[in-house]
Amino acid sequence: MTAIEYLPAAADWLTGCAIDLPRVGEPIGGHVLEVAGWVVGRHSTVATIEILHDTHWLTGTPVQLVRPDVTRHLELADDTLRTGFQLAMTTIGLPHAFELAIWAYLTDGPPVEFARVRGTHTLLRSPFRPALQPLSVTGLGRSGTTVLMRMLAEHPEICVHRVHPFEMRLGAYWMHVLTVLSGPANHFSSSHPDRFQTERLFVGNNPFARLHALGPEARSWFGTEAPDELAAFCQRNIDAAYLRIARDQGESPGRYFAEKNNPTYASRLLAHVYDGAKEIFLVRDFRDVICSMLAFDRKRASLNFQGEDVDVEAFTLRIVDEHRQLAAIWEERHASALLLRYEDLIAEPHASLQRVAAYAGIDASPAVIERMVETSRLDDDTTRGHRTTDNGPRSIGRYRYDMNDNLRALCLEIGADLLSRFGYTSERHGTNHPEGFAAVRA
Repeated sequence: MTAIEYLPAAADWLTGCAIDLPRVGEPIGGHVLEVAGWVVGRHSTVATIEILHDTHWLTGTPVQLVRPDVTRHLELADDTLRTGFQLAMTTIGLPHAFELAIWAYLTDGPPVEFARVRGTHTLLRSPFRPALQPLSVTGLGRSGTTVLMRMLAEHPEICVHRVHPFEMRLGAYWMHVLTVLSGPANHFSSSHPDRFQTERLFVGNNPFARLHALGPEARSWFGTEAPDELAAFCQRNIDAAYLRIARDQGESPGRYFAEKNNPTYASRLLAHVYDGAKEIFLVRDFRDVICSMLAFDRKRASLNFQGEDVDVEAFTLRIVDEHRQLAAIWEERHASALLLRYEDLIAEPHASLQRVAAYAGIDASPAVIERMVETSRLDDDTTRGHRTTDNGPRSIGRYRYDMNDNLRALCLEIGADLLSRFGYTSERHGTNHPEGFAAVRA
């Protein structure tokens, strides 16, 4: 563990807090991190603490331990006040160097982030030697992931489940299984030893992997060897499924299985577990993404993308925040991944796919690349139902006429840095369409 930081702003709501475990300077044993400490609210009691990585919830536990040392230290009148917490969590799926945010949830008051824990951990390595390696396409909705997957499916060395819109994600599923099943017991937020058999559609952490109650041999096995073997089991199932999918489709297995992935831990964990994993970050001008999402919802008379956002402005804020998370993950993995822009894929498909082939170390011959490009020209009921413009080139820069002046200005105000980071222009001008998207509910 490299550092523990306490946030001064938490003092407005907390009388005091401390992290006892982990200890700075001590290594993390295996794939398990123990977190323990105490926290006391200033105006109300603290009910639970929760641990997040970036904005993603990892685990939580109630504050239920009575700590006489804390009572004496703070000179509290109530010596039965519950101030302590203790839990164990898996580090599987975290970056090698990570930062965790620890939040206190008061019985009366807002959630309060009071500490940040920074450290490094040993990445999981599986003993299994798979036949196929993962090729992850990491991106957000309406960024061109479907058209790229259709192109990848035409490469003889890549296995893709050929059902539009190419959402088979067995690798992501089994990495989720690995993360959950390898996690130590947490009876508060996961499976309970007295109830797990009655919850037939839910499987969580092993309720009996209570590391603090185990001896050193069992503790070491649960924290190190068991996750490694579980990773091999998950890889074996991924291999078995995709090898059969390839045979069902009349194809040779090739070298890779390709999947879409949202910017979550799945692609990161695939890269940890597989020695030959590859990852393509597919990005698109977020202004065009917003236009495409709203047009898709209008076309389908649905709120698939806009969801519960009360207006287009709130929706825009959320989508820009999601792109900011994508940019952060790209920064984390840029040394081993490939960045591909949707606009380049559409305008210069041959050159873009040659870059993909060179990155993955697969056949980049003109015949293979042309075969991949040709499939992007497919025009049938399925592709027309998925599109929101007449053709690919028409989808580039659509914000210039789909957005009104106010929405274009908002995008620049909150996301100009994102645009420049990925090489997009920040012009304000446009030609308003009669039905251009305004900052009202679509």
